[in-house]
Amino acid sequence: MRSVDDILTEQFPAYGDRGTATRWNAIKSAYALGGAVKGRIVAKFPFGLAVDIGAPLPGLLLVTRIPNLTQERYEEDPVFSVGTEIEAKVQVFAENQRQIGLTQMEDAEQDHGSNVVNSVRSL
Repeated sequence: MRSVDDILTEQFPAYGDRGTATRWNAIKSAYALGGAVKGRIVAKFPFGLAVDIGAPLPGLLLVTRIPNLTQERYEEDPVFSVGTEIEAKVQVFAENQRQIGLTQMEDAEQDHGSNVVNSVRSL
């Protein structure tokens, strides 16, 4: 079985080293927090979706950031299939992991007190 790192590095060559500080700052400048993004699902994991939003690194949409989601719906609904176009908002830039955290939750549904982006590398 291929690792998360292998899958994402295949899709996003910059993922392996997460890029330079200059590249990371350019990504943060190009995508506003709270800003809407459209992208294509490139990988599906038990914890969430890797989404190509046009950046050198994937957006990460955790299952906890998809409203009204059940495990059955996540596993069976074709809207969560690789290749599907989705819309989300940029929720967080995780500095240490250099991850772009996405959400489909409305502002009132957000749990602002939690760290919603976990390091994929730790899985």
